[in-house]
Amino acid sequence: MAYISFQPSDFFNTILYTGDGSTTQAQTGVGFAPDMVWLKCTSGAESHVLGTTPQGGNAYLIPNSTAVEGSLTNYLKSFDSDGFSVGSGGFTGGSGNDYVAWNWKGGTTSGITTDGSTTITPSSYSFSADAGISILKYTGNTTSGAGLAHGLGKVPAFFIAKDLGSTESWTVYHQSLGATKFLSLNGTGTASTSSVRWNDTDPTTTNMILGSDTSVNNTSMMGYCFAEVKGFSSFGEYTGNGQLDGPMIFTGFRPAFVMVKCTDSADGWYMWDNKRSPSDGFNVLQYNLLANSSDAQGTSANYMIDVVSNGFKLRDNNVGDNGGGNNFVYAAFAAQPLISSNDKAGTAY
Repeated sequence: MAYISFQPSDFFNTILYTGDGSTTQAQTGVGFAPDMVWLKCTSGAESHVLGTTPQGGNAYLIPNSTAVEGSLTNYLKSFDSDGFSVGSGGFTGGSGNDYVAWNWKGGTTSGITTDGSTTITPSSYSFSADAGISILKYTGNTTSGAGLAHGLGKVPAFFIAKDLGSTESWTVYHQSLGATKFLSLNGTGTASTSSVRWNDTDPTTTNMILGSDTSVNNTSMMGYCFAEVKGFSSFGEYTGNGQLDGPMIFTGFRPAFVMVKCTDSADGWYMWDNKRSPSDGFNVLQYNLLANSSDAQGTSANYMIDVVSNGFKLRDNNVGDNGGGNNFVYAAFAAQPLISSNDKAGTAY
């Protein structure tokens, strides 16, 4: 059995910081130069901000909104060697506000693989085939069955698309739903059936297959593409039981980040990470955010997960993440794998 040859924190890490209201605030401690930074104020009602190196400094999108790409110097200013810099805006650096930043690394910016089915080659990108992370800026062709090169060498499990130039919704592909259905990241809706999002065609090891809909295949687009990597990332599904002793979801690692969406009942995208958890000495993550909302973080025990060495367990009976008989999809990234081939002690966690 193969395991990852890197530590999860080489490609994903969460940091917390407090804004000071100054025009340039360097946030360090990420552990690598990030290519994708997703920011959220946790102490107040401020929108999410998501920026990437293919877009460049100052350019950003708002995951809880259909707004077009913005470019303001007082939000996400630059991507740095050990983090990023923000400005004084309340979304990212307001004085006295508390923030969380989720960071991903790509790193490869040339030589993306294409094949005879590729019809869209990204104009700018950063990917890591090892970590299964690909951040793509591309010009679509509004043609059904378009093949977008992703560079991963593995079949994508999770893909998010956003039109940079129009107020289209964020459109999500998840392998557990398949190529006939999609979700909206900025909304609470259930999984919808459509042939014009993914052309009813599964992605390949080279291409993400796009339909003709402008939410995924228009003039100026961003795509965030992830493949499953054992010991680092997991994209799966589960059925809720509506009990405080909820289902256990096996990921093969201790999660650092979990996002969950109900697919058959209208509710939000719940997000947890291992840096905002209560300092109680236990594994329970109680501080949740909603990807589709500007709300401050929730601290209610009604939304809790328990992270363990091989996955996470639901610890509430709320419809949004553990409704009885409801179906859910999730995305998770690792803090520690069960076994890491570069762990000095060779320990099974």
